[in-house]
Amino acid sequence: MCHPDRRDMIPGRTYSFIMWAGDAKGRESAKSNKLTVTPPAAPDVSVTDTTSSTVGLAWAPVSDDDSTCCKYRVFANGVLVSADNLQWTGERAVTVLRLAAATTQPTTDTTGPTAPGDLSAWDFGCETWLFWNESVDDVDPQHVIRHEVRVNGVFDGAQTGIDRWITYGTQTSNTFSVQAVDSAGNRSPASSVTLTNQTC
Repeated sequence: MCHPDRRDMIPGRTYSFIMWAGDAKGRESAKSNKLTVTPPAAPDVSVTDTTSSTVGLAWAPVSDDDSTCCKYRVFANGVLVSADNLQWTGERAVTVLRLAAATTQPTTDTTGPTAPGDLSAWDFGCETWLFWNESVDDVDPQHVIRHEVRVNGVFDGAQTGIDRWITYGTQTSNTFSVQAVDSAGNRSPASSVTLTNQTC
């Protein structure tokens, strides 16, 4: 068991770490070398744009931001924003997608995307490959539209800007469906296809 010398870390402050191992009888190894680390300074973030369901953010590089530093993560209300809800518009600029109304502007977008077109399914035994034509929206570009995949009505996953998916059936007859969702939360009609006599 390892016992790092840990504490809450403040950006820009220097910390030292020492590690050692211990067993269930309370015996401990010798201490490791001391490692000194200074976390990057906190970025200064500004809002660049807002819509009914998105917020644009941008920030300048921190003092030690170079090719080895830094990796930026975006949190909304303390929760890490998933990659498919982020549209990076620059090296240090991002639009956060699909935010709930209240802190954003009122929406005028009430029309959903078109249904995913020409949905087809190819049976490869245990795997099924799905292909479709990406949906079109009257407001959002295609790379912002989220496509949700379901197998026999059960959610299988979702991603923005895609036209294919690899999934797995659960029985001999499987129905696969794809539905598009725009950044305002409007949904398209679902497109579905059924394969029978699938074997694994």
